[in-house]
Amino acid sequence: MIHAKGHGFRLSAYLNQFDCSVTLESSDYVLLDDYRYTYDCLYVMDSMIYELWASGVTAMEKIKNTAGLLRIEYRLFSHPGQGSPDTIEQVVPVLARGPWARRYSDVPSS
Repeated sequence: MIHAKGHGFRLSAYLNQFDCSVTLESSDYVLLDDYRYTYDCLYVMDSMIYELWASGVTAMEKIKNTAGLLRIEYRLFSHPGQGSPDTIEQVVPVLARGPWARRYSDVPSS
């Protein structure tokens, strides 16, 4: 057990597995293979809170701001008999990136 009262711990020292994906409203699945998280955490309400930024690439006809189901599978520590990874699922905002004309189908591309 790690005593984290008041300080938390550095996630990078204990994170053994991290798989991240989002399923969009359109049912498209996107692997988020480029991710970063904060070095330090905020310790509030007996919880260690880290900020996470993740991005992925997929082929889509039209890109738009939407929502998606974020799924994170992670494992802390590494020892025999550890069991299955823990999972977090949360509906999150998805922000479109790319050329402006591709984000709005009613605008002719140049």
